[in-house]
Amino acid sequence: WMYQVYALALKATSAPKQDVERALLSAVDFAESSDDILHVAARLEEIGCQAAALRLCKDIAAIEPYRREPYVMGLRIAQRLDDLEGLTWACRGVLSQAWPEKFEGIAEQARLVARATHADLLEKGLKKEAEAFNDALKQAASHDVIVRVSWTGDADIDLAVEEPSGT
Repeated sequence: WMYQVYALALKATSAPKQDVERALLSAVDFAESSDDILHVAARLEEIGCQAAALRLCKDIAAIEPYRREPYVMGLRIAQRLDDLEGLTWACRGVLSQAWPEKFEGIAEQARLVARATHADLLEKGLKKEAEAFNDALKQAASHDVIVRVSWTGDADIDLAVEEPSGT
């Protein structure tokens, strides 16, 4: 908590942004949960330290890949940064999640950002990057499969399923 208070004091006294960023990042060393780190990422985003906030979002997602908040925040930040790698990561993360109906707007936004990013890459003549981006998103968006198995007589079936997220 003291580093967050220190960051507030620095901000209140119009200290340079990099000093406030450094104070906030120091709080990560003492974070007890990914919620604490996500809070620091939100404060970094708030003061305009987008790159540092995006790095923290990626770190949280690496620890908790099924947590949705880092991807949503990361998508917003990557859009501001116009960071292709960040957009790929965030779109892939959002689209790989199953979203309840009331949050379907988040997945739709990620699809729109993905289409715009893909079109932008093609417009810039980056066909290879556009193809890689599209392939990554196709893999992330594949969710459900229906398998029908039928047999006659005595039979047994063993089934192993690997989800797009790797589980």
